[in-house]
This record gives sequence, structure tokens and C-alpha cells, in this order.
Amino acid sequence: MKVSLQYTDENYLKIKRLRKENEANFQPNTNYTIAWEIDSIKRIKIPFLGYEAAYKKSLISGKDRLYYDQNRPFNKEIPFYPDYKAIKEITIPSAYIIPKSWWNVIDLLKLNKIELVTLKRDSLVEVEKYRIEDYKTVSVAYEGHYNHYKTNVSSSMETMLFKKGDFLIPTQQAGVKFLLETLEPEATDSYFNWYFFDAILQRKVNYSDYVFEELAVEILANNPKLKDEFETLKKENVTFSENAKQQLDWIYKHSDYYEKGHLQYPIYRILKK
Repeated sequence: MKVSLQYTDENYLKIKRLRKENEANFQPNTNYTIAWEIDSIKRIKIPFLGYEAAYKKSLISGKDRLYYDQNRPFNKEIPFYPDYKAIKEITIPSAYIIPKSWWNVIDLLKLNKIELVTLKRDSLVEVEKYRIEDYKTVSVAYEGHYNHYKTNVSSSMETMLFKKGDFLIPTQQAGVKFLLETLEPEATDSYFNWYFFDAILQRKVNYSDYVFEELAVEILANNPKLKDEFETLKKENVTFSENAKQQLDWIYKHSDYYEKGHLQYPIYRILKK
């Protein structure tokens, strides 16, 4: 810590300059990596100083226990993987839009000195929106939360109405990397993976099978394209064709009655300047 503090004190002007120059690398419509893995092809050898492992009787259990014998030091060459490779990238948007109702996330952005622009009137905006397609959740709490991981999304373009008081978040600001790492749901430390959007994972509206049966017939009758998709799926998927509950649920999810907020990620991306 002392060495780090001393180096920072002596080189603070250079560090500030390099940080400022680095901001120019994150421009709209360029790629940004949000997930990495070790590049196993690139490998070098490095020296490693250690002690030979051995076993001796435990004074607690009387069983064999591992220890490192400091009377038997060694110097070995071991493989080291110095590089990572990108496995998932996103395109940097020109801005994000977040509805004012997500105050818990908005407050965190403000605490981190992120510039927010309040919409002065209701506005129609063409945005890219994400839908959560899959995610996993840890079985043991970490830092007081049950975090998500392996999050996957699908995306689509839509012109949506945003309300007066919603927030526009331009990416051309000093906190651009913070924005990308927190607002992109597939990023490792995104606010989604840190549980802040768990409300969208819960279905609050459902249906009774015996009531929806007749309505489902009517929905298919009024939508030939949807009916064709449904019949094709029944022919191609044996499990689906044998499961009445799955079929009814599929029709419900493709109807106007399905809860629009379910699995709909509530932060939207503006790709145009």
C-alpha cells in the first residue's frame, strides 16, 4: 500500500492524463467487451517458489492432514496464462433511458456522479430493448445478496413512449465504463446481476386454465399467423404437442393479456445520436 500511494503521489498528473485519454476509446457504435475468459492457447512458463506438500497426523483428529514442509523448498517452472479473450461484446449506445420509477438504480447512478438528463415532456423514442431469456442464481448469498450469473438477453427495436420525468443517460461522459458495466444486464457486475431488477422476474398476473381455454381458441381464430406458428410448433416438438399446459401457456404469452413487464429489462438503449 505504501508503494502504491507513493507512486500515485509522484505520478498523479500522468494518471489523470491517461484516464482522460482513455475516455476517448468508448465512442457510440463501437464494441465494448463485457465478458472475458482466459486464452488457453497463449501460455508461458514462469518460475514458482514453493514448499513440498506432505502429510502428517492431525493433533485434532488423528487423521492425515496436509501441510507444506518448509525444510524442502523448491523452484519450479509452472504454466501461466497472461492473456484473456473477449467472449461477449455489446455495441456502445449513444444513451440509455431509464423510467423514473426505478429510483433505487437512479439513486445509485447519482451517487456515482453519473450525468442524468430529465425528459421535459412525454416523448416517442426509437430504442433497443432487452428481454431476459435466461439466467442462473447462486445458491449461497454473497455480500448479502443472491446474485445472478450467466445472464442472456435477446434484443429488438421499438418506438416507445417515455414519460416526462424519465431519465436520459448519455454515454459520452466520464463515467461511461461504469454505465456499461452496470446497465448492460449481461455484464458480470450489472445491476441486474446484483438483484436490483428482480421485480421483472416475477409474474404477477396469471390465468385459470378452465377460463382461458375458450379465450385461447378465440385468440388463434383471430390471428392466423399465430395459429400457423402454434400448429408448426406442435408438429416439430413432441414434448410440446403432448403437454396441454405448455400449449395454453404459449398462447397466453403470445397474447395481449400477457404481462408486458415480465422479463422485460426496463433500461433502454438509444443507438442513434
